[in-house]
Amino acid sequence: MVNRHFNVLVAGVNHPSLMDKYDSNRIVEKYVAFEYAKAEEYRKKFLEGLEEAAKYNPSVQENIDFVKNEDIDDFYLDLTEEYEYDPETGNAISTKNPDGRFDSCRIAGNFAMPFILKNGKEVYSALKGDIDWEKMNADPTPYETAWDLVIGGKKPKNDYEKNIYENMKNRTAYFEAFGNKGDYVAMSTAFWCYAFVSDKNGWVEIGHSDDQVEWVKNFYKKFVKNLPDSTLLTLYECTREP
Repeated sequence: MVNRHFNVLVAGVNHPSLMDKYDSNRIVEKYVAFEYAKAEEYRKKFLEGLEEAAKYNPSVQENIDFVKNEDIDDFYLDLTEEYEYDPETGNAISTKNPDGRFDSCRIAGNFAMPFILKNGKEVYSALKGDIDWEKMNADPTPYETAWDLVIGGKKPKNDYEKNIYENMKNRTAYFEAFGNKGDYVAMSTAFWCYAFVSDKNGWVEIGHSDDQVEWVKNFYKKFVKNLPDSTLLTLYECTREP
């Protein structure tokens, strides 16, 4: 799962420095990014990633066949084409931030939903204990109703339900992609972010092979629930080149 625009939840008063660590634009001291002597190891790992992707996208098989049959020197040059080379070893040298996770970021205010505080105020940075977490989850009623009408075969009983049905009746495939009503409602209503950042955890994001539904359903419990109420939480909006 790769998003060009995505939200990140950062825990800590030092959130600017935490995010700076993962800025892809940050220049670091020169280091060896790839070793020429390990080209076959890199190809093996690269193929493992492609084979995992092929489980979800069969068209990737064409890339797998190409990489398997490619000359190893050509593979290495393709892999490292954006780097400098050590003339003696052939190693690829870089000053790119190896921890880079985004190309741009800012404290939210554009597309991310804000925190709702217990006093009703909407903000993008607040202490965990000041946030009304019940209100951070959307009302499940319209989503439950939509599922019951379109998938469950329920007949609309009033104008409210008729309106929902008319808007969603042709989206059967969309509903079925969630597998069941519980997962659909959870995906549509739960508070979650693409990544979580803290001093303790570092940067943790949903991976290519992770179950998105499980990530969404467990995000609060896994990353937020056990934090002290005095923890400052800040929402960031980031972009990443595809």
